Amino acid sequence: MISILMATYNGARFIAEQINSLLLQTEQNFVLHIQDDCSSDETFSVLCDYAAKYPQKIIVHRRTENCGGAKWNFLYLMADYQDDYVMLCDQDDVWLPNKIANTLKVMQAAENENGAETPLLVHTDLTVVNESLVIISESLNKMLGLRMEYCVLSSQSIQNTITGCTAMYNRALAQLIRVPQFCIVHDWWLGLIATSFGEIVYLPERTLLYRQHGANSIGAKNIMSFAYIINEAFHPRKIRAQLKATYQQAEEFLRIYGDITSPSQKAFLSEYASIPNYGKIQRWMILNRLRSLKSGFVRKLAQLIYI
Repeated sequence: MISILMATYNGARFIAEQINSLLLQTEQNFVLHIQDDCSSDETFSVLCDYAAKYPQKIIVHRRTENCGGAKWNFLYLMADYQDDYVMLCDQDDVWLPNKIANTLKVMQAAENENGAETPLLVHTDLTVVNESLVIISESLNKMLGLRMEYCVLSSQSIQNTITGCTAMYNRALAQLIRVPQFCIVHDWWLGLIATSFGEIVYLPERTLLYRQHGANSIGAKNIMSFAYIINEAFHPRKIRAQLKATYQQAEEFLRIYGDITSPSQKAFLSEYASIPNYGKIQRWMILNRLRSLKSGFVRKLAQLIYI
């Protein structure tokens, strides 16, 4: 069985279209678990209508108080639900009809190769669209300039390559999930767990329409656009804060998982988390030695300038 986890908050505008795309999937062996984070619009009412119509397929929960953002809503769901396979679902996208079936096929092949006891994560590409589903970019991963071959702890610590709404992970990985006191985003945290203790498999297929609109929690950014480059150049405090957050995230990961990481992973995380204690030249030398440099010329340049 597959558990699909959806975190919602004030998503009434698009949520019916997303749920309908799940109900039209070619693979229907799933249960959709939705946790609403105290929405103030009609979201919860819409969800209750769907749950009443599809009681065996859709289960709706409502938090008693707001948890502070989508990443925490997702993390609490991820820590609570274990199944043969788990998928994460945003409230405002549209899944293409074969998304579940094609991802599941790759996951089962990975389990046959590595064993079901191996923590496994499968993720895919996605198509970026505007709020009317008009295509902005055929491929988010090309738009972001991500290199999927670098799914190792040293690169995953500095740059996330997992888009949560494309991911499926197995029970062995689900059993490792702990809610941290700090993380940057939930899918980055998930990627760190998978990288450290299991295997990540990338399916270079676009499996959903990733809707961009004014209320996105995290949006897609074209790193080669002039606007992006100018924004990076004139916001050094933001870049430094982002880098600092990766060190803090590594420290938190070590705190939670240090007792089960390998000696080499523990040494890496300790050294990476200690980078803020050094001067700029030493920081650059450590990052270079640890091979923790971002992909893409613009990102890498910003990292080295504002380190």
